[in-house]
Amino acid sequence: QALPLADASAALVVVVDALHHMPDIPRVIAEIARVLAPGGRAVLLEPDPRSLVGRFVVAGERLLRMESLILPGELLARLFRQTGLEVALDRRALHLRLVARQMASSTNTPR
Repeated sequence: QALPLADASAALVVVVDALHHMPDIPRVIAEIARVLAPGGRAVLLEPDPRSLVGRFVVAGERLLRMESLILPGELLARLFRQTGLEVALDRRALHLRLVARQMASSTNTPR
């Protein structure tokens, strides 16, 4: 959960169908904000627990005894905004797509 990157060094961070498997989601989001360079973007695809497909994913992961925490898009967006990132949230048939952007002059540090 600690990315091996310097502060403000990444132009792009991509997380696909993985954030909900992390034991400390706010810490992961803080790490993403820490490594994003000014103007950098983070793109996430996560199951949407409010969609039919997302509910099947939630049920399937519970059945497999996975310790997943699939959060609603609005809560994910709020967690990203709390780190100072701008956020756009888009719902797709299979996933939520969240794009977070580091402000051009930001010097965010993890909280």
